[in-house]
Amino acid sequence: RNRPPHSTPQKSPRQPLAQPSQKRRLPAVKTLSIRQPWAWLIVAGCKDIENRSWRTALRGRVLIHASQKIDPHGIEFARGMGIELPSCLNTRPPLQRGGIIGSVDISDCVTASPSLWFFGPFGFELRAPESIPFHPVLGRPGFWEFDQTLLSAAPPAQTANPSPSIAC
Repeated sequence: RNRPPHSTPQKSPRQPLAQPSQKRRLPAVKTLSIRQPWAWLIVAGCKDIENRSWRTALRGRVLIHASQKIDPHGIEFARGMGIELPSCLNTRPPLQRGGIIGSVDISDCVTASPSLWFFGPFGFELRAPESIPFHPVLGRPGFWEFDQTLLSAAPPAQTANPSPSIAC
């Protein structure tokens, strides 16, 4: 072969490997399951305390998940405070259950509060509630992680979460 003495064979230029499209993955967000009507009252901006038997150091934005169970005491308590709720059984659409309905900021965990919603022994102080389209998902006890990319990846359920039309 007629090559110059110190030459190396020419390599074809390398093509970069095709990278699979990568969606920017949003971090999982803490989620709290709450019985209806309490979950609706939080998202509607009426209930500013979530009562628990345990304390939390968690602060910041969390999703509100309306559990499958209804608390009849919550319905009576809200009505006793003059809050007209969408009926859990009779109005259309009914209060959504078994899915994410909104988000709220947890600003503190207290053992006493002047709020009429505080029953203790611990209360998570809630701020800046926001309603979001209902997204069905199974809940869990305590705080649990939810992949928030699923909120934008799947279409929300067809029935809307009733909008609050009350003065809290």
